[in-house]
Amino acid sequence: MNSFIRAATPKLRISAVITSLVTVTLVAAASVTYANQTEPEPVIESLPDLMVSATRSTSLPGLIAASKIIIDREQIELSGASNVAEVLSSVAGVQLQDLFGNGASVTVGMRGFGGNAAMNSLIMIDGRRLNNSFDIGPARLTGISVDQIEAIEIISGSAGVLFGEGAVGGVINIITRNSTDGATIDVGLGSHSNQRLRVSFAKRAGDWDLSVGAEKHEADNYRDYNDIEISTVDLEVGRTIDLGRVWFELSSSDEFQQLPGALITTAYAADRNASSNSTDYLDGEYRAYRAGASITLNKQWHLEVDLTKRFDDITAVQGGSSPFSQERNQSSINPRVIGQFGQSTGNLTVTAGLDYDDAGYVLGSSFGVDQGNQNVSSAYLQVLVPVTSDLKLHTGIRNSKFDSEIVSAFNYPTGASNEDSFSLLSLGVDWMLTDSVRVFLRRAENARAAKLDEHTTSTVLLDHQFGVSLETGLHISLSQTVVDISYYEIDLTNEIFFDAASYVNVNLDTSKRVGADLAILSQLSPAISVNFQLSLVDATFDSGTYVDKQIPFVARQNISAGLSYRLADAGSLHFEWLETGKRFAASDFDNSNEKLKSQNQINVTWRRKIQRFTVETRINNLMDRDNVAFATETSGGDIGFYAAPTRNFLVTVSYQPE
Repeated sequence: MNSFIRAATPKLRISAVITSLVTVTLVAAASVTYANQTEPEPVIESLPDLMVSATRSTSLPGLIAASKIIIDREQIELSGASNVAEVLSSVAGVQLQDLFGNGASVTVGMRGFGGNAAMNSLIMIDGRRLNNSFDIGPARLTGISVDQIEAIEIISGSAGVLFGEGAVGGVINIITRNSTDGATIDVGLGSHSNQRLRVSFAKRAGDWDLSVGAEKHEADNYRDYNDIEISTVDLEVGRTIDLGRVWFELSSSDEFQQLPGALITTAYAADRNASSNSTDYLDGEYRAYRAGASITLNKQWHLEVDLTKRFDDITAVQGGSSPFSQERNQSSINPRVIGQFGQSTGNLTVTAGLDYDDAGYVLGSSFGVDQGNQNVSSAYLQVLVPVTSDLKLHTGIRNSKFDSEIVSAFNYPTGASNEDSFSLLSLGVDWMLTDSVRVFLRRAENARAAKLDEHTTSTVLLDHQFGVSLETGLHISLSQTVVDISYYEIDLTNEIFFDAASYVNVNLDTSKRVGADLAILSQLSPAISVNFQLSLVDATFDSGTYVDKQIPFVARQNISAGLSYRLADAGSLHFEWLETGKRFAASDFDNSNEKLKSQNQINVTWRRKIQRFTVETRINNLMDRDNVAFATETSGGDIGFYAAPTRNFLVTVSYQPE
């Protein structure tokens, strides 16, 4: 059995900036602590139910030493977002690649990842992974209705110990709503023949609860040969038992999309809404079955376990070639125990668990058959220690092992077997300087192994990617204003990247991301709230062929600003302004082409509730800007463009019968 492990020991380099910031933070903290030192009284903490980042559990919450943003239900409703992508677009630290502007083909990136963002940002729903463990396809967000979402928790920075491989730039956890009796009917009409219909129903009867929903979405979209048709069904059945709750979920989605493809520079300039071909499409059937239990074992210990089975069946044509088909299946089991032990300084929290995934796929085309199987097993332990009532220590370890079997018609016709493994460590400190001021420091390791299809499109077996993240931050919570500031560095070795110009996956030279984030949220009056977010990142190669070159398709700055105005009986208005800075096209590693121009747009939403009806109107790109959704360097050195939508709207009417 061949091994493609290489020792990954990147240099740990702390810049003068972060050293100075840490020094100032520690000096200030010591001064405040000394000035306000008192004998702590015994306390058992009660923390917000939405925080799942410390335990991977929605029932036993906790805090992690990291930068976090919570988008709650009220913010989601005010935004008028019709899909998850529109919700996430309001966060400056999240860069989206929405190829067709409809939320159906979205890649989410955080902290300086461009063309390979999908593999370096982890998407979860209620603490369960949505990312494919075996191929590079992005997490599918189309099966998640905005109506189902209670909140979205965004954890910036590496979190590999608790969440596993791929949690490099950050973690986005979508928290669904609890079932409440009643039904809802949503009807939406908008630009480009956009039509949406969703019906949902929930009922509680004794110890049992049931929720079911069905949705249909059709649109022509703004480009030629860009039709889309999506049908989804979701079902959850749960039962409350003496020790907790057991549940079963089913989600089913049938999706058909025409794929207009990229336009090279001259074609894009002539007609940005045109299609590069008229025959490309993707037709997919996606099924997922999940079951789980949340059990209180005793006063201190709690057990969480979930099992998932996923099936994907896809037929597609891309690049005008003959049709190809892909079948994918994945099975996973994820048990974990969480223990909480009351101390005089707070709760000592222990989280320990196992993650096991077994996945396979078969890709058939006129060129032959690619197929593979990957087995991933991991064990992890994380401990939150309340050193004092104001100072908490976070530490953890994870060990992961990957076994892969691949056959590729091009590169490995006789097959190849590979083993890979890595261990990750994390250490963080969370310090409440005062009742309203919190600081944190954190060092976290991260890693990801090459996916099956990354190996098959590489001429050599790829090494696993390894990195170290350093981060410090400040959180200030005043009566009407919240301020978050953070600074980070991420050093990566053997970063895995797809070179579209050569059409192969490669291990890049060492790379570095240095950045800072600022978020301000303020309630100016009972009727008016504002927010401002700024994300800065310098993502570069720091050795090898592309030394000092910028990582392609990463903007150095992203800005988001919003204003919400409640109009009493007239409803509410919400404005948001989004700007993405200049960046090089994906795969332009030597930065030989001009940067893409900066992108900006204004979105406006009006929302009003009238008895049992709720009416929403959202206008995207109010100023009708010609933005670019994605761009990549081609094999001929040209740029292939995917146009973002110009001005468009969606009107939605919701009805809740008695």
